[in-house]
Amino acid sequence: MFTLLLWSRGPLRGRLAAAAALAWLLTAGCELLQGFVGRHPRWQDAGVDLAGVATAVGWVLARRRGRRIAYALVVLGFAVVPFQLREMPGFLLGSRLAAQRFPLLADFEDDREFALLDDNFDQGGEYWVGPDPLSGSRVLNLRGESGEIYPGVVIRGLPRDWSSRSALVFDARAASGASAELAVRLDDFLGRRDPVWVGESFRLGPQWARCVVDLKSLQPRGGERTFRLDDIDSMLFFLSRPDGDVTVQLDNIILE
Repeated sequence: MFTLLLWSRGPLRGRLAAAAALAWLLTAGCELLQGFVGRHPRWQDAGVDLAGVATAVGWVLARRRGRRIAYALVVLGFAVVPFQLREMPGFLLGSRLAAQRFPLLADFEDDREFALLDDNFDQGGEYWVGPDPLSGSRVLNLRGESGEIYPGVVIRGLPRDWSSRSALVFDARAASGASAELAVRLDDFLGRRDPVWVGESFRLGPQWARCVVDLKSLQPRGGERTFRLDDIDSMLFFLSRPDGDVTVQLDNIILE
């Protein structure tokens, strides 16, 4: 719409290439500013802006000349929208499942849970869900390598209000044999705009251990404001600068 507006009004009226270039520079240029307001600039978002510009250009050329390639450009540009939303149905199903099972947050036995998992903002590492060879139940595996900073897996889409609960409890172990330090971090919605968060670390051995986070005693880090236990936005499990190749397993994440 911005491309069409610049092309049909003002000093760039009728100059399609110039209108398209300016529209993309202004919209994609917003990515450069996001780092200053607590958001994360991404080339992917700039690419989506480019797809919108291409759609407008194809629409104008199709109306002018009726060429098939112009119509193809419109179709390809619009196709970016469903592609961007391709994970939303699974995310909504996973969120609905989490709400039904609350205070159980995750046990990794239902495929719908997987849509709520994501990596830690490209900080390295990998994660997968697979059966534990001893119990046969499915567990979450998190692997980090030497040189990586905070390899981790984040879980979103969970019920937000944890204020009636006193503890976050989960089972974990170092599956790679050597001991490992696993940290859990909670962010509330306000944390999208400031650096405040809460968390705790655990030293894990090869045997399954019950890890307990006392939610009521957690002290905010990164700022002075009160952390909102009634508005949890995400839960992150990560390895802090692993010395070597480390794999940890998690299971039965629940609130008590």
